[in-house]
Amino acid sequence: MPTRRISDKICRSEDYKAMTLFQRDLFWRLIVNADDFGRFDGRLNILKGSLYPLDSVTDKSVDEGLKGLATLGIVELYEVEGRPYLRIINWLTYQQQRATKSRYPAPNVDNSVDKVLCDQLISSDCKCSRLIESDRTDITKCNICAIGARAYEIDRMLKEYAGHHEPDWQKIIKLAQLMKGIEIPAVRKAVLLTIGKDNPVAYLSTVVEDWIVRDIRTLDDFTRGKGSHG
Repeated sequence: MPTRRISDKICRSEDYKAMTLFQRDLFWRLIVNADDFGRFDGRLNILKGSLYPLDSVTDKSVDEGLKGLATLGIVELYEVEGRPYLRIINWLTYQQQRATKSRYPAPNVDNSVDKVLCDQLISSDCKCSRLIESDRTDITKCNICAIGARAYEIDRMLKEYAGHHEPDWQKIIKLAQLMKGIEIPAVRKAVLLTIGKDNPVAYLSTVVEDWIVRDIRTLDDFTRGKGSHG
């Protein structure tokens, strides 16, 4: 298993601060067990046996821990052909990729956000280290970049919290670009503010634009009153 890198930025990370102690422990164990693409088997019995071979940890604890990390935007849980997998989001921001092929399949690519990302972002904002020149038409690689991951997470939150099931990916990606400097707990708070609104995406855009003016980047910024929005 290759050596993994841990950045000192984690000590000042709002995302890490938002984790429970168990979620932090689970996160470290995922880092050292994931393959070079940040992916791993998502079956609970495999996870428990690989991550906690010497500890008495229940399936429920691992399941709840994973769901918590997914809610925080730390991992993505997905299925391919009916089998569960996971991937650590923003893996390539901190880890070196030596292998040329993953041991696990990538999330299935649909015809929505990934195609828009390819058409709209690759030439400018998409800085994914794997998108070398020969790969720039391969849509299966777009959803590992920071903006792509953020777009998926905003869409997931809108569906879960605001009941928004018909995303406009152009607007979602624009939001992801605007919110790339806002930490996940604050992103989640912004999405929660859209609950009950007729047009959650439009309202979220208004909130984000206001927060940018007010320099809202973290949940602490919001709770101090800097980011209140009527």
